[in-house]
Amino acid sequence: MGNSERRIVEDYIVERLTSLKNWKFIDARNLKRDDLREPLLIPDLIDAIKRLNKEVELTEGDVNRVLSELKLAPANMEGAKTVLRCLKLGVPVKLEKERTVRYIKLIDYDNIEGNDFVVSRQVRFLGAGEIRADIVLYVNGIPLVLIECKSPAKPYSTLQDAYAQVKRYERTVPELFKYVQFSIAAEWNANYFPNTTDGTDTPQEKWRVEGVKDEVDAIIEMLDKATLLDLLRHFIFVREVRGEYTRVIARWMQYQATNKIVERVIKNLKGEDVRKNGLIWHWLGSGKTLTMIFAANKLWTLNIPENPTIFYIVDRIELEEQLRNEYEALETALPSLERIESIKELLETLKLGKRGVFLTLIHKFRPEEIKTLIEELERLSASTEEETILTRKNIIAFIDEGHRTQYGLLAAAMRCALKNAFFFAFTGTPIAKGKKDTYAHFAYPEKGEHYLHRYFITESQKDGHTIPIAFTTRLLDRVGLKYNLEISQEYQTFLEAETFEDLEDRLDTTSYKELIDFLVERGALKEVPEEYRLKVRERIKNKMTKIKVFMEKPERIQTIAQDIAQHFKENVDGKFKAMIVTASRLACVRYKRALDQASGNLGISNPERYTEVVMTYSQNDPEEVASYEQQLKERFGRGKESSEINKEIIAKFKEEEYPKIVIVTDMLITGFDHPQLQTIYLDKPLKGHMLLQTVARANRPAPEKEVGLIVDYVGVLEDYEKALAFYERGDFTMISQSFQDLQKFTKEFEKLLKETEELIQLDKYAKGGSQNG
Repeated sequence: MGNSERRIVEDYIVERLTSLKNWKFIDARNLKRDDLREPLLIPDLIDAIKRLNKEVELTEGDVNRVLSELKLAPANMEGAKTVLRCLKLGVPVKLEKERTVRYIKLIDYDNIEGNDFVVSRQVRFLGAGEIRADIVLYVNGIPLVLIECKSPAKPYSTLQDAYAQVKRYERTVPELFKYVQFSIAAEWNANYFPNTTDGTDTPQEKWRVEGVKDEVDAIIEMLDKATLLDLLRHFIFVREVRGEYTRVIARWMQYQATNKIVERVIKNLKGEDVRKNGLIWHWLGSGKTLTMIFAANKLWTLNIPENPTIFYIVDRIELEEQLRNEYEALETALPSLERIESIKELLETLKLGKRGVFLTLIHKFRPEEIKTLIEELERLSASTEEETILTRKNIIAFIDEGHRTQYGLLAAAMRCALKNAFFFAFTGTPIAKGKKDTYAHFAYPEKGEHYLHRYFITESQKDGHTIPIAFTTRLLDRVGLKYNLEISQEYQTFLEAETFEDLEDRLDTTSYKELIDFLVERGALKEVPEEYRLKVRERIKNKMTKIKVFMEKPERIQTIAQDIAQHFKENVDGKFKAMIVTASRLACVRYKRALDQASGNLGISNPERYTEVVMTYSQNDPEEVASYEQQLKERFGRGKESSEINKEIIAKFKEEEYPKIVIVTDMLITGFDHPQLQTIYLDKPLKGHMLLQTVARANRPAPEKEVGLIVDYVGVLEDYEKALAFYERGDFTMISQSFQDLQKFTKEFEKLLKETEELIQLDKYAKGGSQNG
């Protein structure tokens, strides 16, 4: 390490921590430690244990048992999980005098200044070898944060070098990193990342603070005493998946959104704010599932509101699975997640007013049954003073994909049953067109609040969480919709309508008048919802059917399949994976067979393993689909349900070499994440939030993946201004900047190539001139 490194970076960070954040600096030579193999500052930790647990009569043996619990935790991620639990809850010890188990606090989260905050530099540790950490932050003698600095004056020294050095430290001294929760790589810029005990790669993140542009200064704010302890208590976890452990730490937007939610609940309960809803508008790929878990966990830990009922409400089985898997993988303060399996179970949960955390599909809020239940509970409330789900205020509902299924009877029934609940909706694509207005349902636009927290596409790309999307069109003159005289008019009608429902007649609602009146009286419904209209115009049905029939034509699919096979082989295969989005389940089957043939014609061995279909099946499927399902079950083993096979295919797509392409129509186009998915072949007319959700499957970053590519065989991306017209103009402009025609990237590359060639020629000329002179 050169002097400039210490002078420029280390000095700055230490000075800011001590002068602005009141950390106490102690030279490494004066730290209270006798053994470089021991990461803890034992005397400081003993002092803290006695100071923070004065209400408990501790013997010397009790204190030693606390220390032993920490020291004996293995130097791996399972041990790190034990240590983190002790940092949050205290160390469980059976006291010698009381003969009872008490949790002995290591950190005081209620009185921040009751803790001892020490920063030191050039701290040595011994393990398999010796390391020297640039900066270490201790709380009560426990090392929690490590900072590795590189000199901005050295162009060859980068943040990635600092990150790699910390990863070497993890492998060399794993005992240290069962305590250190996250590290920071710093030069002019700064990243933070969770630590492991074995050098496993972990995601690097930026920390952002409003009004602070400098990344190092933002990190200093992250290391504010209160912020650091807030992160430790509520935003850091160890995730366990199939016996593998990794640390999880919140991104800055997850941290801010969670605290906005907690602040809204607290202010409402104190009577300081009447608002009970909040829209969390976070761009696709920002980790909304984790944010919902962080928020519920912090509220539960703080017991705000007291003894609550928390609902996670989703609208798709895949999202239900995703949330449940993430919830169960983290060791939080929350109780076990109760998944509501049936309408009967939901009604029982509501009727009994159960406390806990529940996960349900919104479709279980069946209006007829909810109406009967509400009437029963209203009679009970009128005859007794007993609290019911209708009158309780300690209910919190987290709505995933808040732009969908929140405008009709199901949503109205939900709001009627949970009429005093706090509602926090999460979406990456809010809607504000016609009757569907996410802002009006979950925010307060009339008061100037369109969202409680927003993290948009430009921020996501700046932070490296997503990459730009490039699109290109192919074969439109042969297979595109608007170029085909048979269905061009139908396609224009589809593009120009605000929603499919805008094409429907205003329908008679006599059959549902009683139910609608019931919901309107209780303020849960403002108008007749689309899903309960009794009929749809036959001419619209015919128009949409004509499009579907055109897109399912075998000869059309064969033409596109040949093009996809060639394009995939030349541009994608061996580097990334792909997805084909089709117009129907029948089209999925036809694409699979056409691609097997086209790939074989290109000389690909065993072409059938290249592609797999992921879709649902039913008893009423046409013969072609039913026959394919039967063949699928024979390939994957008799006795397996198609839903099990779908899960197996998805797992293989993510974890193995084959399949390289998945073929879908509805499944996986929302909520599915796989960084290696780089190309989407689009052969389905999509618009609005469904178009954005679908193309965003390709926007996750991966090594050597500069852009996600959408290959459009429909023509919808030629008209993306119409397709995305539901966004306000300012938002649309930001989206369109990251949604570019592939030709733009090609032209930029050609320009850069030309400039490089000119520089080479100038260099040759200069060298020739100097030699001649």
